[in-house]
Amino acid sequence: MRVAIAGAGMAGLAAAWLLEESHDVLLLEEQKAPGGNLRTFFPPDPVHMPEAVELGVRAVPSSSDSLVGRLSGALGLDRGQWLPLPSGHLLLSDRGEADGSRRTTSPLAPVRREEAVRATALLAEQAHHWKSERLDWEVPLREMVEDFDLPEQLKEVAVYSLPAATFGCTLEEAGLLSARAVGELWAEDPATPAPVSCRLRGGMQSLARHLVSRSPHAELAIGTALRTVHRRGGKPELTDTNGHRYRVDALVLAVPADEAARILSPPFGPLRARLASYAYRPLLYQVHQDPCHMPVDRGTWAPSTVTVHGPWAETTDWHPTKNGDLFVSQVTHRKPRPHTPLASAGFRTVQPTPGMLKAQRELLRFQGDDGVFLAGHVTTPVNTLENALGSAVAVTRQLAPRSRRLAQLLDDT
Repeated sequence: MRVAIAGAGMAGLAAAWLLEESHDVLLLEEQKAPGGNLRTFFPPDPVHMPEAVELGVRAVPSSSDSLVGRLSGALGLDRGQWLPLPSGHLLLSDRGEADGSRRTTSPLAPVRREEAVRATALLAEQAHHWKSERLDWEVPLREMVEDFDLPEQLKEVAVYSLPAATFGCTLEEAGLLSARAVGELWAEDPATPAPVSCRLRGGMQSLARHLVSRSPHAELAIGTALRTVHRRGGKPELTDTNGHRYRVDALVLAVPADEAARILSPPFGPLRARLASYAYRPLLYQVHQDPCHMPVDRGTWAPSTVTVHGPWAETTDWHPTKNGDLFVSQVTHRKPRPHTPLASAGFRTVQPTPGMLKAQRELLRFQGDDGVFLAGHVTTPVNTLENALGSAVAVTRQLAPRSRRLAQLLDDT
């Protein structure tokens, strides 16, 4: 079977790795390097081994039973390659105090630790209930947070700030997102220890490099994207940006919804209509040495800081290194931005709204029609590395159900 895959993010790369043993696979990627949301930067260091700094996916929950854990093991990355992420969070806000009093000093000040911890713990506990009780995906977050026993201002700066920073939306828009989808990222069972977040010693993007090197039979076309997809005899006919045409038995679209809708020809109208329900927001990250987004008092610094300013919430991660401090900050809406950033990376993050999730359920009913499959965040309630791999597994179950690698990944031995 001839299978084309559009998009060499983790969903597309994993699908290629799973399918290439039994099928003829062509993988097209518009960008200069595979990996999608995996973007690792190595600051120049003439003396020491450079330390990986993540601009994209920073870490994943530590679990050998997860798809990420099993995949890394299958790729030769043992558990010793995973490093725990330092814990500790700081919340800065330009609002007054939760009791309504105003500040007369800096426009940004830390939210009281006990208040921030209380709000975050309540979100984690309630999100666990939403998941275990199978809350409908179309219930908005604001409807559930209204019942939290917290002051309104604390809900804004300590609850809504978390999804606002993650999805690049305003604090108000965060309340319109799906509560269940947002909860997937913060749910914690209060009866069990919280999972430790881990990152790869060689950088998260090394997962992508290992997948490419372990897929020798897949043809990888870097710098090439799909231009159009037509339907010919019940199968996809593709034209890429170099003008080459392909007749394939199956096409896996592991690209953003608006890109998929643009390249599908009019006969794919039902798919295109539902893909139009997906909305994106920009996120810009920079690596910098300037501590411009940290408090003046270094004693209050934490590995992760969320800053609420105006309608926005943005993050800064602190990396103490042998050569001094490094920071990775969201700077989409910040002024001023850091001086002379070392690296920058832009992303587009999908908004898990009730409308998107309704369209997604309808979209999945078309999975495989006329040989077209969808993978990646278009098929999952929230965009995580684990879900990206899960979408590749779902496609492989249909196209290569007896895949040896699929059985290995699912531990069906």
